Amino acid sequence: MVLVGHPKNGRDRGIHLLNLMKSISPNLDDSIVGLWDAVIPKLISYLGAGSESGDEEEEKSAEAEKWSQKNWEDLLLKMLSKSLDVVDKEEWIADLGVAIGQQIPLYANYVEERNFAFKCLGIIMRKSSKKDFVEKHLELIFNTVKHVDQIEREGCAIAVGYVASSHLDTVLARLEKVAKNDMTKKSSGILGILKDKSEVNVEQVKATLMLCYGFVALYSPPSLIISRMEATILRSISPYYPTVKETNVKQNLIRCTDLIAQALNPSHLEQEYRFTTRGEFLSHME
Repeated sequence: MVLVGHPKNGRDRGIHLLNLMKSISPNLDDSIVGLWDAVIPKLISYLGAGSESGDEEEEKSAEAEKWSQKNWEDLLLKMLSKSLDVVDKEEWIADLGVAIGQQIPLYANYVEERNFAFKCLGIIMRKSSKKDFVEKHLELIFNTVKHVDQIEREGCAIAVGYVASSHLDTVLARLEKVAKNDMTKKSSGILGILKDKSEVNVEQVKATLMLCYGFVALYSPPSLIISRMEATILRSISPYYPTVKETNVKQNLIRCTDLIAQALNPSHLEQEYRFTTRGEFLSHME
């Protein structure tokens, strides 16, 4: 499924991979056969190869439509989520997550595929109730993401947001651990001349963390995020506002702020919320 995430790569591999998935679905689990038989032909049609109407004008019109990578990924992730619901077997779900986790190193030079692999893994962790599986694969994501690459950072942050919708406290604990372990400048050698972590790497990790906190705020259950917002999330990110140096870190900090604003919007929360540190938070944006 990871390779289908970017169907136009690899000589338009998407259609061939979708047909393969449809054929092997009985070997994966009988319960997904009906779902995949219904959904995959629609996905193939979405790619422009499922219609045999012969209507040249319609084909030209379809080809003229702008390709939306986001819409495509949303469709695939929705199919993945529904597949997990249909199977509803904890061990099967964890095994699928382990298999995708094992693939992540294979995409070291393919940032788009790794981005989508992170998202798939996030959907799977969201469904899983096995705490050890979730913790292990959150660690895997942070150990493999290239903090200097914005595409991988996006995939990591969105995946973490997905996981937070079911495992908020586990995710917050992992983010605090990353901040403690990966953002602490350490010195070694005589007079600290040799450094284990460069300042630029610390800045890039900061950018990843900021984006993660933003998606965690947006995707977490509103009833839970209210109690965690000021006590944990804002407390964790506020110190970074006055210390940001790199432009791309500032950009991710701004996105984090925007995502938090969406999370605190009354239409999203569907309840009253008194933002007690609003003034302090806004002062950072001046």
